[in-house]
Amino acid sequence: VLLVAGFGFKISAAPFQMWVPDVYEGAPTPVVAFLSVASKAAGFAVLLRVMFTGFFDVSLDWAVLMAALAAASMTIGNLVAIAQSNIRRLFGYSTIAHAGYLLVGVAAGVQAGQSGLDVPVFAAIGLDSVLFYLGAYTAANLTAFFAIAAISERVGSDRINDYTGLVTRSPALAVILALALIALIGVPPTGIFIAKLYVFTAAVDSGLAWLAIVGVVNSAVSAYYYVRIIRLMFLQQPPAIPDSRPSRNPAPWAAMGVAAAVLVFMGVAPGFVMTAAGAAVRALGV
Repeated sequence: VLLVAGFGFKISAAPFQMWVPDVYEGAPTPVVAFLSVASKAAGFAVLLRVMFTGFFDVSLDWAVLMAALAAASMTIGNLVAIAQSNIRRLFGYSTIAHAGYLLVGVAAGVQAGQSGLDVPVFAAIGLDSVLFYLGAYTAANLTAFFAIAAISERVGSDRINDYTGLVTRSPALAVILALALIALIGVPPTGIFIAKLYVFTAAVDSGLAWLAIVGVVNSAVSAYYYVRIIRLMFLQQPPAIPDSRPSRNPAPWAAMGVAAAVLVFMGVAPGFVMTAAGAAVRALGV
């Protein structure tokens, strides 16, 4: 249990998430982007390996523990994110919520395995969907953070209210950030919509329908704070304060373009990515 608590700290799961918002608000954008995707992906990879090779035969109801962590992470992350006024801090709580969605897949895999399903079956239920979700989340979150970095340089602030009327000041950045936010909500046909569909279906198939319901409700809650940013950018008048001169560095734009392309690809061609996720699960030895 203590080892699982350590993994909870690593993957930003509740109730081990207290460090996340402060780090997201205060650290440089490249560091935050790395922590939000690379650190989380590594944490989940090791968690899967430990749960399904080291702990699988241990006499403890791991599915209940994983489900409880998932429900707490989704609920705490989304509810607290609503009250945030700093976009970096908002994304800190958002990543806690997404850790919860990922843990739904872990709980589904554990539950299916402990229910006596054949190994190939329970490996496909939950675990493949976790890695698929990690890929989709990585693309969406990197797209969002590259856009946030460029916008912060332009407006000189990370306050959400300073994104008001951004579409009239920087249409491309507004559209790219809106695409990432729509993906993070899980609107079809984005990759996270497909990922959530896989994860919640795995939960239902493994007998955790209540957890899937909690996930769907939390997805609806998350739409509020994501759509609030989109509404400010597109439906509100910009302030009468001139922007700072935008950077001419093409690197952030290239990175945003690549991440956005991957984000769209995972939504329109999920089968290819899901096959790769399945191969990755087998490579992990679970």
